[in-house]
Amino acid sequence: MAAVAFDTLQFVKKLQTKGFKVEQAEGISEALQEVMAVAEVSTKNDLRELRSSVKDDIRDSEIRISNNPPAKPGAFICEPLKAARRGR
Repeated sequence: MAAVAFDTLQFVKKLQTKGFKVEQAEGISEALQEVMAVAEVSTKNDLRELRSSVKDDIRDSEIRISNNPPAKPGAFICEPLKAARRGR
């Protein structure tokens, strides 16, 4: 996942214009930086890549299914369920 750009100086100045003291604004900025450093944030590009990957996986699965149809209708769903029940 990508890092999110964050202008700390601009953030501190914005807080100061809203009435925060310099020390308060800097403390809030530092705390926000720490939170952002450990947060896993997805960007729009991350989501686009994931969507593309999922679409590719679905297409590949559809191709495999169409090239290897089940022996009888419903077998694609029923047989794995039966196997899972036997494995309990």
